Amino acid sequence: MKNSDVFVLSSISEALPTVLIEAMTCGVPVISTRYPSGPDEIITDSVNGILVPIKDEKAMVNAIIG
Repeated sequence: MKNSDVFVLSSISEALPTVLIEAMTCGVPVISTRYPSGPDEIITDSVNGILVPIKDEKAMVNAIIG
């Protein structure tokens, strides 16, 4: 994971996205969907990751290609 260019979590729901925390710990830039619990509590948008609306494919693509 630490050799990745970016980590993308496109879930619509998860209790605790441990894999997101692992990616952040490895220093990998993270992009995640913004669902009510989990990423929204871990990521401050545009500070330590990027949050995009759920099921918004265009926003996700734009975040990935930056």
